[in-house]
Amino acid sequence: MMKKLLLCVLVLAVGLGVRAETSVWKVESDSSVLYLGGTFHLLRASDFPLPAEFDAAYADSDSLIFETDLGRLQDPSVQQLMMSKGSLDGETLADVLSPEVYEKLSTSCVKVGVPIEALKGFKPSLVIMTIAMMELQKLGISQEGVDMLFYSKGKQDGKEIGQLETVEEQIDFICSMGEGNEDEFVSHSIRDMDNTKEIILPMLAAWKSGNRSEMEKTITGEMKQDFPKIYKTLLVDRNNNWLPKIEVFFESTEKEFVLVGAGHLVGDDGILKKLEERGYKVEQLDSE
Repeated sequence: MMKKLLLCVLVLAVGLGVRAETSVWKVESDSSVLYLGGTFHLLRASDFPLPAEFDAAYADSDSLIFETDLGRLQDPSVQQLMMSKGSLDGETLADVLSPEVYEKLSTSCVKVGVPIEALKGFKPSLVIMTIAMMELQKLGISQEGVDMLFYSKGKQDGKEIGQLETVEEQIDFICSMGEGNEDEFVSHSIRDMDNTKEIILPMLAAWKSGNRSEMEKTITGEMKQDFPKIYKTLLVDRNNNWLPKIEVFFESTEKEFVLVGAGHLVGDDGILKKLEERGYKVEQLDSE
């Protein structure tokens, strides 16, 4: 389950004449339109090209809005900031984890070829993210995902680019995962990393199909049930912070393409339902 959470930091077959849906929605007010696209931050080479609806929304949009400043994320100073905020400040992993859980984490680090000694000064959230990324690479999930694809394309095409939160805010969300509940956080994460393939492939299938109920089930469902505090911090609170900013876009006749992690869109706490409840017309893009 925690693997699904980390991928939210990190997204069908179509026959002739069959309607195919995907994770792009058109949202309309009385006088304005924007697009919402659910993203995966890392993908396999085989996941490209993306469904055509992503390109259609991009072509019809004047500007792109991402979760955070993707350009700044490439700056080495941001990596330094992540390391600083992810530091245990004088403590070590052995101080914040029980001996049993520490040993499990050490074994997981050995499996991916990173000795735990190299990571002992960092918070469990940062250590888990590091080894989770290495597990994903074993499945070929190492390509830059939807966000970076359209960020690069938008820069090249001269589109206006914005974001919903600062880099600092996003780093704080990531580094706070599991605080006060480190043993359970690490134990669940390790358990799920042993089943990475069985977890990630259904998530990708649900994302590609744009099936809202399946996306909720595979991406956020267990997180909401088993880790309500993390669910609230990473999804509910951020969605509530983003909604007023998204609604401001309807005050302009320009069209925006808002691209956020797929888990933010679905479920009772998702952006799609909240916009529907506010009276906006929400229509999923599909193709024949």
